[in-house]
Amino acid sequence: MTASELTRFLEKVDQTSGPCWLWLACKERHGYGRLSVGTRSNGPVRSALAYRLAYEHWIGPVGPGLELDHLCRVRAWVNPAHLEAVSHTENLRRGDHPGRTL
Repeated sequence: MTASELTRFLEKVDQTSGPCWLWLACKERHGYGRLSVGTRSNGPVRSALAYRLAYEHWIGPVGPGLELDHLCRVRAWVNPAHLEAVSHTENLRRGDHPGRTL
């Protein structure tokens, strides 16, 4: 994230809501936060997942074949310390859905 994108990101996060950092702005239909990043002068503006932006900014890139698991099980939380890069199979196994396996 650029410095201005980081500032905008932090303006949309409630870090006083507990250790998980609640996303206050736009959410997509499944509850994940979204933020527009990029500028027209530097390429296309795109919509990005807020939790992924946080992870990549503070932790680093998500490895090939991995996705981020919300350890707290709340999609609107964006604290990168509460995310873990795991395989799709592991993310499904941990998920909160009727067909999950423990």
